Amino acid sequence: MATFITISTCKNKSNLINIYHFFFFKGHFIKTLGKLGDKETENEVILAENDILHHEFPEAVLDCLPTLPWIITEEVICLFLYLK
Repeated sequence: MATFITISTCKNKSNLINIYHFFFFKGHFIKTLGKLGDKETENEVILAENDILHHEFPEAVLDCLPTLPWIITEEVICLFLYLK
């Protein structure tokens, strides 16, 4: 049986709901996204409806990034194959 994530509105709030049985209307509340009409809430709704992850990266991932400012050197350019 498939589960579906949907957005419902109640009392001027957008709510994230997981529905796992439409015939008996079974499901559960996940979280309130925010007030209707708010720009951040509408962004959250669009991302949630399209199953786009948008949480912050963990510290372990950020530690793998090069330090800023990152400059492409001649040594790095030589590592790439020119395919034109």
